[in-house]
Amino acid sequence: MNQEIRLVAIVDFKQESDIQLVLPTVMNCVQKSRQEKGNIFYTVSREINNPKRLVFVEHWASNSAISQHADTAHFKELEKALSPYQQRPMEILVLSEINV
Repeated sequence: MNQEIRLVAIVDFKQESDIQLVLPTVMNCVQKSRQEKGNIFYTVSREINNPKRLVFVEHWASNSAISQHADTAHFKELEKALSPYQQRPMEILVLSEINV
């Protein structure tokens, strides 16, 4: 059974100015990810209290949709662009909604 998946990806940069260097690639990935089959919601924000942090919030139809996303050219391009500027590896939280 495929359950909808929520995903939060946290990227900490070495310097605040590094974000501007990768922003075009980030926004390209956001735009293309929103068009993917299986994507329900995809956005990126800057943390107010930590301006060296970007947070991606994603909602996917299934684990399969996430796997397909990870294989796309735009996601691989994003990973490559972020790599030299990251303070640490991307932190990824994979979540399922609790229905009460």
